[in-house]
Amino acid sequence: MIRQYFNITLSVLIACTLSISGFGQTSNFTWSGLDIRIPLDSKSHFDIKPIIRHNLDGDGYQNLSLDLFYKRKFANGYFSQVLSRTWYLQDARYRQFFWLDIGKGWKVNKLSITQKFRLHYAHDVNDNFDADFIRSFTQVIIPLAENLKFSLTLEPWLSLNDDIEIDRYRIEPGFTYKIARQLTLAAVYRWQSDFRLDPNFDQNHIVTTLVYTLKPREVKSQ
Repeated sequence: MIRQYFNITLSVLIACTLSISGFGQTSNFTWSGLDIRIPLDSKSHFDIKPIIRHNLDGDGYQNLSLDLFYKRKFANGYFSQVLSRTWYLQDARYRQFFWLDIGKGWKVNKLSITQKFRLHYAHDVNDNFDADFIRSFTQVIIPLAENLKFSLTLEPWLSLNDDIEIDRYRIEPGFTYKIARQLTLAAVYRWQSDFRLDPNFDQNHIVTTLVYTLKPREVKSQ
């Protein structure tokens, strides 16, 4: 059954990718992150996550950002998360974003499904004026082996500036592999399209994240 879910999901993904390819302009990037996770108790953790980005089309190093976020789990699969991302640009002043997530996760047979919404606020600093969004994340996780999982995430961005409309979309298939008890590797292919640009501007992202969870001295249930 799990193999059937995986094959159907992969087939739909390939069909969608082929249907949208070949339009507009396309750029290719890598996002490489190290996520240091600090458990605070059995239901919450704080993360420090630097990300380095490179342009694969010849420009090399692009920028660096630092994520700081706190996540808290509640009853019945609900959770919330607050995030701060500071972008350190190569040839410009830094940019600042704040995000608030609210979501819920549940199980369907062996599948894990998560739906969350993100309020994406761009703090206008250093003469940078970025758009604000409401972002939706729908994710399905399929276990393939004991330490290996496949995931598919769909993410539309609803712009809150000028015309309120969907102007960006992401499709993200990926894998997570638990290397050791405290170490997990996540690898994701992300297709991103900006619809409001003429012609459409598409991006391919190869996103890799190494997650290291610190071992708490004592984690208390609440």
